[in-house]
Amino acid sequence: TYKDIFWLLDKGKIITTNSRKRLWDIIKYRNVLSHEYGEITQKDLVYIIKNLSEIKNFIKIVKQLVNKE
Repeated sequence: TYKDIFWLLDKGKIITTNSRKRLWDIIKYRNVLSHEYGEITQKDLVYIIKNLSEIKNFIKIVKQLVNKE
């Protein structure tokens, strides 16, 4: 699962524990939206928007890892 991937990256010191937790939260919201599990509140949207930089940082890390190979 996505959560497992982030946990492994945290364990391998590729991302921080704080990054992992924020990415887990963002994935949770993705699941709510894509599978229609429930409602997203305005508070949820504010949290997601404030943490979008975490996704950008994750993409940057992945690009660096790919370019190392």
